[in-house]
Amino acid sequence: MLNTLIADVIQWAEDRCILEESTVEDQAKKTMEELIELFIAFDKRDHMGEIDAYGDILVTLIIGMEINGVDMRECLGHAYS
Repeated sequence: MLNTLIADVIQWAEDRCILEESTVEDQAKKTMEELIELFIAFDKRDHMGEIDAYGDILVTLIIGMEINGVDMRECLGHAYS
């Protein structure tokens, strides 16, 4: 399921020309914006807002890694080990 969701996010970004028009720096900035939204959701005790922010953070990370040619599973495995 995770592999399908990652592929769907990449396809979504490709369909919107994000992969060709964005940069890893742009995606890192979007990640920072989404992190701020996560902290706002924490402060409000807004569980659905937290879920939305976590999802948006993952999307920006997946897109950034795709642009940079880095595999999410490899990054996660490296961090875990």
